[in-house]
Amino acid sequence: LENARHVFEKMSKRDTVAWSAMISGSVQNGDCEGGLRLFREMQLSGVQPDPVTIASVMPACARLGALQQ
Repeated sequence: LENARHVFEKMSKRDTVAWSAMISGSVQNGDCEGGLRLFREMQLSGVQPDPVTIASVMPACARLGALQQ
């Protein structure tokens, strides 16, 4: 995940697939806060989440009780 994060940070243009992969990887590795943080960054950057992104972030919301997200 660290290597993926390094590559992600260097990307000049991040699309939905890149964001979803990072969110999913973070959540699946137990970093729910990081997954939600990435989701917020994605929204602020103007990239619209797709159903895969939503499915990736929902477990983090459930684990953290972040129902507003």
